[in-house]
Amino acid sequence: MQLSKKAALFSGCIFPGAGYFLVGNLLRGYSFVTLSFSLLALIIYDSLQKALTISQQIVSSGQIPTDINGLIIQIRTTPGAFSSEIHTFMTIAIAALWLVSIIDCYRLGRYCD
Repeated sequence: MQLSKKAALFSGCIFPGAGYFLVGNLLRGYSFVTLSFSLLALIIYDSLQKALTISQQIVSSGQIPTDINGLIIQIRTTPGAFSSEIHTFMTIAIAALWLVSIIDCYRLGRYCD
C-alpha cells in the first residue's frame, strides 16, 4: 500500500494526526494528537458535569422524569461546564482537525512516495 494512503487511513481511522508518525513528521503528529486529545477531554469533562448534575437532581428530588423524552429535554437545558456554543465549537474544531490531518497526511505521503 502506498504511504500516502496508509498515512491518510491512519489519520482517518485511528486518531487525528496518527498518519504524521508514518511519514516521519513527529512535531505535527504530536501537535495534532495533543490538540485533538485536549478538545476531546474538554468535551468529555463537560458531558460528565451535565450527567452528574442531572443524576443528582434525579436522586435527590425526583424532579426529572425518568422517561427518555424528559431526560433528553433535561440534557439540553442543563448547563454544563461550558456553554453550548463553546461545546459546538470544540466539536467542530475536532472534526476540522481530523479532516485537515487526513488531507495533509495524504499530501505528505505523496511527497514521500
